[in-house]
Amino acid sequence: MELITVAHILSAAVHITGVPDLEGLSKKILSSDNHFAAVSSIAKTLCSDVVTVSFAAKPSTGSADCVMEYAKETLSLGLLLLEFNDAIREGDGVRVLTVSACPSAFLHIAFNIRR
Repeated sequence: MELITVAHILSAAVHITGVPDLEGLSKKILSSDNHFAAVSSIAKTLCSDVVTVSFAAKPSTGSADCVMEYAKETLSLGLLLLEFNDAIREGDGVRVLTVSACPSAFLHIAFNIRR
């Protein structure tokens, strides 16, 4: 699941920046004066435009682009899983509890994926 999430993040970053591929993305970031600001800008756009913060009880049927909706949900759940794994790895109990406050169904999905 982590590899899929990273692939979705990179794909969305390429799409957001309008470059043709990952090499173009790295050149765009490295050509900027402030690398951190460039990555931060891409991350903010990614989080505001792509990631779904509130999960619907059932899938949205009003969207014409089901593939995009699937990608958004996969990216959102993957980022939640990465955050949870990082909190455990860092031993950050407060962050583990904060991430655990998400609906338990999503954590159940995350734990089943890891097995």
